[in-house]
Amino acid sequence: MTRNLLTAEQTATRLGVQRPTVYAYVSRGLLARTVGDDGRTSWFDPDEVDALARRGRPRTRSQRAGAVDVVLASGLTHIGDGRLHYRGHDVADLTGRVPFESVAELLWTGALPEHDEPWPVPVEALEVSRAATSTLPDASPLAARLAVALAAVAAADESRGDLRPPTVLRKARTMLGVFARTPRVVGTAPPAGRTRPVTQELWPRLSAQRPTAARLRALDIALVLLADHELATSTLAARVAASTRANPFACVLAAIGAVSGPLHGRAAIAVHRVLAEALATGNAAAAVDGAMEGREHLPGFGHHLYERGDPRAPLMLAAVATIANSRVARTVEAVRRIGTDASGAEPNVDFALGALALAGAMPFGATEGIFAIGRTAGWVAHVGEEYEERPLRYRPRAIYTGL
Repeated sequence: MTRNLLTAEQTATRLGVQRPTVYAYVSRGLLARTVGDDGRTSWFDPDEVDALARRGRPRTRSQRAGAVDVVLASGLTHIGDGRLHYRGHDVADLTGRVPFESVAELLWTGALPEHDEPWPVPVEALEVSRAATSTLPDASPLAARLAVALAAVAAADESRGDLRPPTVLRKARTMLGVFARTPRVVGTAPPAGRTRPVTQELWPRLSAQRPTAARLRALDIALVLLADHELATSTLAARVAASTRANPFACVLAAIGAVSGPLHGRAAIAVHRVLAEALATGNAAAAVDGAMEGREHLPGFGHHLYERGDPRAPLMLAAVATIANSRVARTVEAVRRIGTDASGAEPNVDFALGALALAGAMPFGATEGIFAIGRTAGWVAHVGEEYEERPLRYRPRAIYTGL
């Protein structure tokens, strides 16, 4: 039996039935039920539930025609009632109070560490990543720089195939430490030789503005809010790779490939450009109209998982408000208001991330790096979870439509 069991309600959702029907399947011998320690709670094996679903139970209806619905058991992130939780912790209670490194440890281990400490990064990993990325053109996309750095670190790590949990955690800390130092420095590089939090290493590489406490806090909040979001496309890519028992570096590389698409990790770049145009011209309406031309959706607005609005957006926007000058603040608010009226949807986390880039005077593409670095925490957590499942469990079938 797999480690992550399903509740009766989750089982009902997976099968597309009501809870009483689930218990009817139990009474008919179609589904096994495990009773919890309290003698009342019912738990179900997701493999057995999936097998029953494949025999004819309908999946939950997708909100988009032609979409492929994938349902997995996971104990990491819960999205429900308009809120986001990491391991049972409301993300609203974590932002601004718990630093990114500790939130990553929470996702990886299930518990917040007693002390907030930055991660030391092996000198060898830093040297090999710098050597590899030094050959890239200055205009290289940030996701590509991260991928090159990671591939170099993986190639130099002779224990890359060690999948034991403690080793995976050490590799995860190294990955994030390397990633924080991979973007080209656009501000003043921090002195070498010290162990610093991710935000202190990352900010000078994304912005020429002085890394004040407020700016570092805003960046930290962004990383925390982006750390995981259930089974996003890039996360699924990481889990599929992990199911083959690929090493953690390779799994994160698979995720970076998926996150680099314009509809995923690069989505905030479009928002950043709209905000920058509105700031430069002083005409927010024209910037929004231009962004909507030829598009089905306005970048940065609406989210299919949240009917009442993405809860991450106001949290990040509140942090952005503490570092934005008055002109930037007016521009962000004008685009938010006009965009909401035009799209009929509230701003999402991509809008807030674009606003952070504008307030920090960051170059276009910086948001892609922030997104990927923050989400690496969640990717590694999902990879570790997948290592505890049976291998090679993903085997979709194709319906041949050729000649």
